[in-house]
Amino acid sequence: MVIVRDTWRAVLALVVGVLLLEAAGLRRQPPPAPPTVTTPTVATNWQPVLIQQPQPQPDRPLRRVASAVMEFGDSVIGVFR
Repeated sequence: MVIVRDTWRAVLALVVGVLLLEAAGLRRQPPPAPPTVTTPTVATNWQPVLIQQPQPQPDRPLRRVASAVMEFGDSVIGVFR
């Protein structure tokens, strides 16, 4: 029984560690390339319509860390029950 409990704790510690590393941004992805605007090849009098693409929401590491800590707390409470 003690071995199962220690194994469960180790797994939870690894999961929280990975979530904290992700939240800290240590595994960053390169930023997306800016959109390119194509210009017509034929000279005309009309102006091309520029479509505004919505900007992606910024990464919220504090919220991710808080949710990871809450999940870890719930898991710890579940282990003690």
